[in-house]
Amino acid sequence: MRSESHFSPVHHRPHAPLWLAVAVLLPFFALVPPAGGQAAGQTPGEAGPEATRVQLIDDFEAHTPGTVPGGWTYLHEKKMVPLTEEFMRPRERFTVVEDGSRQVLRAYSHDEAVHISLVNGEGRLDWDMETHPVMAWEWNARKLPPGAREDQDQLNDSAAAIYVIFSMEGFIVKRPKTIKYVFSSTLPAGTVISYGKLKVIVVSDGTMADAGWIQVERDVAEDYRMVYGEDPPRRPLSIRLWSDSDNTGSEAEVDFDNIRLISGSR
Repeated sequence: MRSESHFSPVHHRPHAPLWLAVAVLLPFFALVPPAGGQAAGQTPGEAGPEATRVQLIDDFEAHTPGTVPGGWTYLHEKKMVPLTEEFMRPRERFTVVEDGSRQVLRAYSHDEAVHISLVNGEGRLDWDMETHPVMAWEWNARKLPPGAREDQDQLNDSAAAIYVIFSMEGFIVKRPKTIKYVFSSTLPAGTVISYGKLKVIVVSDGTMADAGWIQVERDVAEDYRMVYGEDPPRRPLSIRLWSDSDNTGSEAEVDFDNIRLISGSR
C-alpha cells in the first residue's frame, strides 16, 4: 500500500530534548469505540495490582510464528477488517517471528507502506488515558530506509512508527488528530514537525540503528498537551503500527515487542 502525499510541515524545536516529533498525513477512519471493556490480558475479577498498573496490549507470545498476529485489524477499502494472511504480500507484511527466546512482530516494506491497527474498546485494546496515560514498547531497527526524513514529502519514510489516533475533526472533510512516534533514519532526537492535525514525536533515530532492542516509554497525555496545547480525550480511537519505504524506493525492516499501557501512579 502506497502512502499518500502530505501537507507542508512546520518545524520547531522543543524546550526539552526528550520531546521529539515528526508527522505525516495518512488515511484514517472514523470509529468511535464503546466506553467499556476489560483490560487486555486480564480476566474479570483476577487483576492484581501489577496487572492493574500495566495493561499488556500485545507481546506476540500467543501467536504462531510465521503468521500474522491475531486480534489486529487491517484497513481494506476504507473499512477495518480482521487481519489475515490475504492482506500481506512479500513486499509489505507483518509477521510474528522468533527472536532468540521470545517472539516479536516483524514489519517489512520494500518500496511500499504497510500498517495494522487496534481499535480502542475492541479486543486487545481498552485504553483509558485518565488511568493509563503512558504507552511503552520495544523496537529494533533491522534496516532503515537510507536518507529518509519525515520532514520532506519526497523522502518521507519511517522504518517504524506507532500512531495514536485521538479523534476525527472537521466540518466537511474529517481528518484524524494524531500523534506519530517514529524511528527516523535521519532526523535527530529533538526535531518537531507539524502537519496540521498530525504531529509526530521522534523517539529513536539513525544514531541508534545498531543499538539492538530499544525500550520506549511515553507519557502520551503529556505529549498531547505539548503538541496540541490542550488536554487529550480520555479514550483514543485506535493505535496503528506502521512501516514504509515507498518514497525512498528502498527497504525497511523493524521488530516490535511488548506494547503496553502504564498507569500514571508509580
